[in-house]
Amino acid sequence: MTLSASEPQDRLPPEIAEDILRKYFLLTDADLSEVEQCRGSVNRLGFAVQLCTLRWRGYFLPDTSDLPLPVLETLASQLGVLAMPIPEYPQNEKTRWEHLERIRRHLGFSKCDEAQRERLLAHLRSQAAAMPRSQPLHAEACRWLLEQQIVRPGQTTLREMVSTAKEAALQQVYTQLGDALNDKQQQVLDELLRVPPVADVPTGPMTTPRSRLEQFKLLPRRESPAAVAALTTRLAQIQAAGLGDLPIPQQVHPATRALLASWGRRYDVWSLRRFAAAKRYSIVLCFLQAAVAETLDSIVEMQDKLITRVHNKARKRREEVLQDSDRTRERAVIVLEEIGSLVVDDAIPDHELRARIFAQHSCADLAAVVTECRQLRDRDDGSHLGFLISWYGYTRKYSPPLLAVTPFDFSRCPELQQAIAYLNEVNKENGRRFDEDAPTEFLAGRWEKYVLNQAAEGHPRISRPHYELALLTTLNERLKSGDVSVTALYGARSTRRGRRIHRAAGWASGVGHHRSGRANAG
Repeated sequence: MTLSASEPQDRLPPEIAEDILRKYFLLTDADLSEVEQCRGSVNRLGFAVQLCTLRWRGYFLPDTSDLPLPVLETLASQLGVLAMPIPEYPQNEKTRWEHLERIRRHLGFSKCDEAQRERLLAHLRSQAAAMPRSQPLHAEACRWLLEQQIVRPGQTTLREMVSTAKEAALQQVYTQLGDALNDKQQQVLDELLRVPPVADVPTGPMTTPRSRLEQFKLLPRRESPAAVAALTTRLAQIQAAGLGDLPIPQQVHPATRALLASWGRRYDVWSLRRFAAAKRYSIVLCFLQAAVAETLDSIVEMQDKLITRVHNKARKRREEVLQDSDRTRERAVIVLEEIGSLVVDDAIPDHELRARIFAQHSCADLAAVVTECRQLRDRDDGSHLGFLISWYGYTRKYSPPLLAVTPFDFSRCPELQQAIAYLNEVNKENGRRFDEDAPTEFLAGRWEKYVLNQAAEGHPRISRPHYELALLTTLNERLKSGDVSVTALYGARSTRRGRRIHRAAGWASGVGHHRSGRANAG
C-alpha cells in the first residue's frame, strides 16, 4: 500500500453532496467499534476519515490536511469530538500503517500487490482500444479497482500502468495496420509525406513547399462554388491514392482510429517521418480515411448552403418583381384616369384630343405603360422556381465535379441516381447534346412546368438549366430526409444532422459541423 505524495486526485473534493455524506460518512456499529480502538480524538477522527474515504473513493488519503468541513462535522458529531482540523494525524508512521491495515481488513479490501497489478494491467489492455486516451483509461482503472475492492496504488504507479496498457494497445494497432499494407501501399503513404523541392513549387505570394498530406489538411473557411470545387478535387486526389476506403482500419476501434487521425492532423510531415514505419503508416492511413469523411461532410454542407442561397435570392427577386408589378398597376390606373378625364371632357374637341393627351404623357411614356400592362397579364404563379435560372451559371461552377466525384448512395432513390448518371455522361463527353430523353422521373410536380416546356409539335422540350437546378435541389432535399446518403468509408456513411449523416471516423473539425436554423432549399 505504498502511497504517493499528495496530488489533486488523492484529495477529497471541497464540496460534497448531502446524499454522499449520508451514504459513505455515516458510521455503522462495526465502524464505531474499530474507531473506538484508537487513542485520542485526533486519531479517532483521522481513522474515521480514512475509513470513509476508502469506502467511497477506494484509496487512502496521503495526508489529512485541508479536509472538507462537512466531512469533519459529519464524523465529529458521531464520535462526540470537536470538528477540528487534523493535519498532524497520525503522530507517527507506525500508527499510520497499523490504522490503514486495520481499515483495509475491516472493509474487505485487498492490497494492490503484484498479482492484483497484473490483473489491473490485463483489464486496462482490454479496454485501451476503446479508451486510447490517458484520462478515460485512468478513470476506468479507478472504477475497476473500486469495484474489485482493491486499494488504489499511488498516482505515479497508476499512471505508469495506464501508459503501459495504452502503449501496448497502440503497438498492437501499429502492427496490425502496418503488416496489412503491401509495399505499393506503403510507398504511396511515404510519397504523401514527401515535400517537393522549392524549384518545383509555383512562384507567387505566400507559396511554400507543402507535402500532399499537408494539402489535405487545408479546409476552406467560407462556402463558395470555388470552395466546393476545391473540396471535390481533394476528394478525388485521396480516392486516387487508393487508401481512403481500405477496409483494414475498420478492424480497429473507432476511438483509436479517431486518436490516430487527430495525430495525423496535428503532426507535421517532419515529425511523422521520425516515427517507426508501422506507427507512421497507421497514423497517415487513419488520417486519410478521416479526411475523406470530413471532406464529404464539408461538401454536403456547402452544397446545402449554396443551393439554399440560390433559392433565397430567387425568392427575393420574385418579391422585387411583385413590388414592381404593384407600382406598374398603380401607374397604369393613374394614366388611365388622366386620359379618361380628357376623353369624357366635352369641352375638348375631337381633333385636339390626341394633342392634349400627348401634352400630359409622351408617346414613349404611353408605350412603356402599355408594355408593362401586357406583362401584368402573365400572372404570378406563386412560386420562385421560375426565377432560379438567373443563377444557373453560379451552380454550374461546382455542380459537375460535385455530381461526378461524390460517392452518393441512391439505394432509396434510383430515379435520382439515373438522372445524375445521365448528367454526368453529358458533362463528361464534350459536345454531347442534352437530349429530350433525359430521365425526368425524379421531378416533383412543382418543377414540371419549368423543366418541361411544350414545343411547337406538342412534345415536351427539356430546359437544361431548370433541369439541373431541379436535380441539385432534389438531391439536397433527399440528403436532408435521409433517402440519399454519402458513403464515406468502407461500410460506413457520412451524412448530416438528422439525415443519417455522421462522421464515420469521429474526426472533429470546425468546418464540418452543421449549423441549425438553415432554411430548406426549394
